[in-house]
Amino acid sequence: MTTNRGSLVQTLLRTTRFGDVPVDEGRVFAFADGLMGFPAATRFLALDVDNGSDIYWLQCVSDGALAFLAISPWEYFPDYTPEIDENDQVALGLDRADDATLLCLLSVDRDADVITANLLGPIVLNTTLRRGRQVVLADVRWPLAARLGSS
Repeated sequence: MTTNRGSLVQTLLRTTRFGDVPVDEGRVFAFADGLMGFPAATRFLALDVDNGSDIYWLQCVSDGALAFLAISPWEYFPDYTPEIDENDQVALGLDRADDATLLCLLSVDRDADVITANLLGPIVLNTTLRRGRQVVLADVRWPLAARLGSS
């Protein structure tokens, strides 16, 4: 949906979780390969759950029903030290570590009251070039489903 406010044209994304969300193209991350299991989902907004929090929704721009809950992992996993493969760094155009943000996707099991983070397949964002990529780490000590709140 596009609205016209005077000379300003703004695109709104109709989402199932957040209602109509303004899409500022300068804030969209391009995922050339999509996410694992979602190859057609190639453009995402990172929406803060609360301003300044380490919790985000990755909202797909082409599908308002597709959104993934993600965290910056270090508050929950302070010893997490993922090594991003050089090929992934090149694909993201990462020349400096300061240009990168790393997020881990969450899975929520409401019946068991358990939340887990995917530490094996984090999302790496190049905040300068607005590129994103889900990577698979070579270091298998990082689990696919690390429970939040456990030591």
